[in-house]
Amino acid sequence: MMYFMADRRLFRTISHRSEVLSDQPWDTTAPLRPELISPGRPWPSNRELFEGILWLLGSAAGWPDLAATYPSPSTCWPRLGRWQEDGTWLQVWWTLIDLLDQPGLIDGEETLTDSS
Repeated sequence: MMYFMADRRLFRTISHRSEVLSDQPWDTTAPLRPELISPGRPWPSNRELFEGILWLLGSAAGWPDLAATYPSPSTCWPRLGRWQEDGTWLQVWWTLIDLLDQPGLIDGEETLTDSS
């Protein structure tokens, strides 16, 4: 997994769920994320789950440490798994990287790779 130091106009402070991702990258990547239909109890929105996953990746925390402002780890983790299996996560990730790279917002000097 790679983490990038990015412009704060796109990724805001990760202290609160509604501030993880600004509207521009969310709107840009929205068509890539399928809405899942639950046959029973409604699932949290893709945005809540996506921002929970981003919070987790940005904080380097483990699933048990996912902030309480997000859906539970037992909800976020399977959605990430589905998105990884069907290729959604990779498409969204590269779209975000392209969005950040267009105006030169990624600082390659501060790029980290974690192999865990």
